[in-house]
Amino acid sequence: MKKKSQIQMMQTIIILVIFFFLIAIGLIFYFSYQKSGLKDKSRIYQNIEMIKKSQILSFLPEIQCSFGNIISSDCYDIQKIHAFTSTVYPDNKYYYDSLFGNVRISILKYETKIHNWNQSLIWKGDSGLTLYDNSKPDYSGIRNLEIPVNLFDSALNKYYFGIIKLEIYQ
Repeated sequence: MKKKSQIQMMQTIIILVIFFFLIAIGLIFYFSYQKSGLKDKSRIYQNIEMIKKSQILSFLPEIQCSFGNIISSDCYDIQKIHAFTSTVYPDNKYYYDSLFGNVRISILKYETKIHNWNQSLIWKGDSGLTLYDNSKPDYSGIRNLEIPVNLFDSALNKYYFGIIKLEIYQ
């Protein structure tokens, strides 16, 4: 009788070990699934933040082109950009830091020239101008976004092709 109860006790312990082992494997799969879901949500959140910052930049009246108090979309005035970088931004740094966060915004201007002998386009890009720089010193990654825009030089009354580069530090 004693031997029979020891065998039943051993069977019960083995069944419990197998049961907890199966529960542990199930929890490992569940948490790995949750972890991948959190990574996807994190990427979605980061993309939304990138879109928010680009929308804020797109509707920033300090640098937009305006003709007779009518704002032109996706057009930025080069003279206003220079004024922004030299006077407006340094005087209101905390406001723009709260608006953009850890971002570096630079603008590249390209000029097209057509030569008569072969009608080819030559793109001449200058080094660009840093509009805003609040880079994070200990960042884990950078997300880049490039937006094609029109650049208007009101002094020369001339349009250029430009690219706004947003570098969002994480």
